Amino acid sequence: MDPELVSILSLGIILIVLLFTLWRDARADNQALRADNNALRAEFRAEIQNQRADVNSQIQHLRAELRADNQRLR
Repeated sequence: MDPELVSILSLGIILIVLLFTLWRDARADNQALRADNNALRAEFRAEIQNQRADVNSQIQHLRAELRADNQRLR
């Protein structure tokens, strides 16, 4: 084999290994980001549920006050 051919093949192999390594690292980063995203999504949903419960309790309290005021006015 010519030295040029060996150089070209070795450079090609190095590039393939480098691309594979970069792809693997990008995939691992993507999976980590997905896990973080899922955790944030669960936390956000829990916060929304808490806010809904709080708003519903405030609405119920205001309804009770309005009923009491209406009864007093009658």
